[in-house]
This record gives sequence, C-alpha cells and structure tokens, in this order.
Amino acid sequence: MILRRRSRCDYGKLQSCHSFRAGIGYRDCKWLDLSGLDVSVDDYFANVSDAMRRADRQKEFLNEIYASQLPSEVQLPQEFHSWRFNVLVPNNGN
Repeated sequence: MILRRRSRCDYGKLQSCHSFRAGIGYRDCKWLDLSGLDVSVDDYFANVSDAMRRADRQKEFLNEIYASQLPSEVQLPQEFHSWRFNVLVPNNGN
C-alpha cells in the first residue's frame, strides 16, 4: 500500500496492513514523521478512532446548523455532506 494523503480510506488500509503485518510503502512528502511511536500501536489506533468520532460529531453539529438556516431548495441530499456542507448555487450566466 502507498500512502498518498491522509484520509479515512488510507486509515483503514493502514489498520489492515498492521493487522496482517503487511508492508507499507511511503514516498516522502515531508508531512509524515517516520520516527517511532510514543504509544503502543493499539493505543494509537484507538486514539485515531476516537478523534474520528469526535470530528464526525462536530461535522454533524455544524451540518445541523447549516440545514436549519439554509432554504431546503439549495441543500444537496445528506449523503453529499461527508466533510463539508454542500449547496446548489444558481448559474450567474458567465
């Protein structure tokens, strides 16, 4: 597996590689610290899962604010709001 950017997909692949003791390929792009972890791998994955749950709750909270304040005709269906709230805007003719 090659990690290209941080995402939920990469996180799942990383967990899978760890579980099956598979290798992970990495092309250095200056954002990933390759030194050892200060916590166990199990604690690391637990911390990441917890952070993801907190982020999901925060996104849901914000999306509820947008949904309550914006007219329904500009809102896209719920499945389009995974990491940000999306709206339809009229074409200004340009």
